[in-house]
Amino acid sequence: MSGTVAFSALCVMGLLTVSTFGLWFMTWRSHVRQSDETKKLRTIAADAANASRNAAAAARKSADALMSAERAYLFIDEDVEFDLAGDPAHPPAREAGSADKPNSVIRFTFVNRGRTPAILESIGMGVLPGLEPPARPDDAMLSLHASVPVGSVVSANSRYERRLGCPFRLEQAVRNQLEQRERRLYFFGRIAYKDVFGNSHETGFGLEFEPATQSFMRILSDQLNYYT
Repeated sequence: MSGTVAFSALCVMGLLTVSTFGLWFMTWRSHVRQSDETKKLRTIAADAANASRNAAAAARKSADALMSAERAYLFIDEDVEFDLAGDPAHPPAREAGSADKPNSVIRFTFVNRGRTPAILESIGMGVLPGLEPPARPDDAMLSLHASVPVGSVVSANSRYERRLGCPFRLEQAVRNQLEQRERRLYFFGRIAYKDVFGNSHETGFGLEFEPATQSFMRILSDQLNYYT
């Protein structure tokens, strides 16, 4: 009788052990499945976030490319004339001005090569005699300012012509030095403007007087000739 009771107790304990192990195993399997599902969800969320960031970056890049293609690009025209008998305040046929007036005039043109208008903010310029051009002009060198009202608009593919009197008189001795290349004459400046998207831009130019053509030629310098 006691043997039967012991055997029955042993069977019950075995069943409890098997049941406990089975319950633990099922719980473990459920935890593993939940963990795998959580990892998958995290991976899906990360992929979605990356895709969203990539889409936003692509949209910004596309918008930047559109603005770059459609914006204004303001440059100084290649044809810059130097009239050694001109007076900026009077027609060229008039006699040269008195001793306190410039006796030479620079004629230049700004060209908008972009697809939308440029809104002028300022034009600073300088004329400098010397043997070498400035490395990069500072504000003190750009003391000559074109009479450009703030907000003046240069339409797409249009030209903005200006005249600038040389800030000092070029007497015959100086002209002879220019002809003999014993002295050089430089014309440089900076144009500040905005595009229709509200972005500010700047164009710099640096030119050297060429006696053979009586005009100014572009200097090979990225510090003087640049645009943003």
